[in-house]
Amino acid sequence: MKLPSKSMVARFGWATTAHGTTQAIRLAVNLVLTRLLAPEVFGIMLIVNTLRTGAELLSDIGVGQNVIASPNGEKRDFLDTAWTLQLLRGSLLGIIIAFCALPVAKLYHNDLLTQILPLTGALVFILGAESIQRFIAVRRQELAKFTKFEIAITVAGGIIQIALAWIFPNVWGLIYANIAGAAATVALSFLFFPDRALRFRIDRTHAREILTFGKWIFLSSVVYFVSTNFDRLYLGTAIPLALLGVFGVARSLAEVVSGLVIRIGNSIIFPAVASSSGDRAELRTKLAHSRLPLILLAATGLSVFIALSDVVIALLYDKRYHEAAYMLPILAAGVWFTILATIGESVMLGIGRPVYGAAGNLAKLIWLIIALPLAVTTHGILGGVLVIALADGVRYLPIWWAQKRSHLSFARQDLGVTLLMFAMIGLWREIFGLVGLTSGWSGWWAMARGLMS
Repeated sequence: MKLPSKSMVARFGWATTAHGTTQAIRLAVNLVLTRLLAPEVFGIMLIVNTLRTGAELLSDIGVGQNVIASPNGEKRDFLDTAWTLQLLRGSLLGIIIAFCALPVAKLYHNDLLTQILPLTGALVFILGAESIQRFIAVRRQELAKFTKFEIAITVAGGIIQIALAWIFPNVWGLIYANIAGAAATVALSFLFFPDRALRFRIDRTHAREILTFGKWIFLSSVVYFVSTNFDRLYLGTAIPLALLGVFGVARSLAEVVSGLVIRIGNSIIFPAVASSSGDRAELRTKLAHSRLPLILLAATGLSVFIALSDVVIALLYDKRYHEAAYMLPILAAGVWFTILATIGESVMLGIGRPVYGAAGNLAKLIWLIIALPLAVTTHGILGGVLVIALADGVRYLPIWWAQKRSHLSFARQDLGVTLLMFAMIGLWREIFGLVGLTSGWSGWWAMARGLMS
């Protein structure tokens, strides 16, 4: 597969449509839920969902990546083996999560977790049965079909969440909704990607191939999870649940843009690079032309969002969540480094070097382990938010070094667009202040002085 411009533009279009639509639906659902539920509920769910994501990533053996990248990816025996391994992994995870309920409840001093986590384990078990054919759609770059699937499961999940939160206006409404949403996801996966010939079978040769490649995916996923979620896990023990819930709102909004780039990296850049020729000079030339419009677009959109971030919080959320107004611009600025690191990691994964992604996440983790507790202890949640925003800048450095060694570095391009983005933030903030949309730089400065006093 080459990297033709028209094809790439179409893929970007579908990826953007999927991300934009699903994020709009999730935001609408979140706004409804914040009016039905107290911030403490979101604090508990932030812990639960982080632990669930962690369990999934800590057992990641790269089933999807194998189907996408392997020359055997569309053979029946290979797909059966991949689906069987996926199902076994989900079953084992469900059991492990259930057994972890008591120690986790003691760690967070919340007895509800002893009841919630076994149900979360059931959710993971259900998701293990998803159709393996969804990865074939990504392999073939059938992004239109995959987009429709993602929108369908997002709509179904949103309807279920709102209905059950209205019936049970507490944490149980969201727990029941997650389980029902998992069942709907599995059903829709077979509706969109039917696989009538699927069998429970393990071919040793294919299993060895999956697990050999998967060991690097596993290592990368372990470090990725801990580095990405260390802030949530640590803050859950260091700040009140209500403030944790507010932080979760700010972080989820900040990650809207980075989520799009992660989607593009996983569904477009990685498959395209993995199937390209081995000529690095040719690959670098094509990537240079493809990535520049992408990061310019991301920088422009992110700069506008940062400049309006406090207004977004004031308009969308009630006063219980307004503390997110000072967290959001800082976290959103940190998302820029997430974007650059994610694009680089997708390229390195595409050329068969997932270990460098793990190295980047390890550097990020070390930074957070050292700096986050110190910052929270000395400067409170504001200091913690600043450390979190800088974390992906630390992650970017090893990935840049790996790209340089592989003759695929774009450091000058990244530096130029970074400076441009921060200049645009200042410009937008000044313009929006002049027309009365925001309080301009004075509002940010007043808020910063109040937090530091």
